[in-house]
Amino acid sequence: MSRKKNSVLLEVDRSIIENNLLIEENQNEDLRDLFPTRTSQQTEDVPWKLVKPTPAGNPTVAYDVAINPEFYKKTENSKLFLTFLLTVVMEGLMDKYGLHLATEDYVILKNRKVMGCLLPHRVRQTGSRKPAGPLIQEMTPPVHTSSRQPRYRIRREPPRSEPPEYLVAEFFMKDVTNSRDVTLDVGEDRIVLDSPGRVGQQGYQLDAFIPYSVDQDKCSASFNTDTKILTLKMAVISES
Repeated sequence: MSRKKNSVLLEVDRSIIENNLLIEENQNEDLRDLFPTRTSQQTEDVPWKLVKPTPAGNPTVAYDVAINPEFYKKTENSKLFLTFLLTVVMEGLMDKYGLHLATEDYVILKNRKVMGCLLPHRVRQTGSRKPAGPLIQEMTPPVHTSSRQPRYRIRREPPRSEPPEYLVAEFFMKDVTNSRDVTLDVGEDRIVLDSPGRVGQQGYQLDAFIPYSVDQDKCSASFNTDTKILTLKMAVISES
């Protein structure tokens, strides 16, 4: 059957056949919004079921749609609500069985609720679906134990020169495996060392002042993986 010209049809997603349709009770304004946009709030279940075709696979002349009687009573006081429900049912039948129905040209029988023999139906009761888990899960950062200060010493080169030409600092860190595990910053009169350590191990932290001003551009560092000693050589700025 052909549809009337300039008629407005409700767009129904395929998932509406497999899932309970949710609509808001006694909200005609929101219900009207469903027809063009499908964006209204959803708060109430519409339980319904579409019967199968004949065993031979041929379409049946009558299609039974089981609707909860308590829910159907709610349509008696709202023509718009009833029109919406019938439109959804007919769109579902057309989508499931490939029919062509006139969604605006139908008759509601007052004294007859079924055509032919009514088949028994079993309507599954389901609660509101909840996601299996949160879509976004906050990861707990690994817990590190408190850091400790490494053993270190700072010596002058030459030893008896004042001021010295260089300062050489040596840091012993037995749990460090390579230089990439250490962050070292040298200020004009300050050394800041940090090594977070591996999970379950203590790291190293040091914030020490040095008695001379050093040239940050003339500092070099190296780490010996055998002795676990980090050596830092710093050029001292002469006051003259």
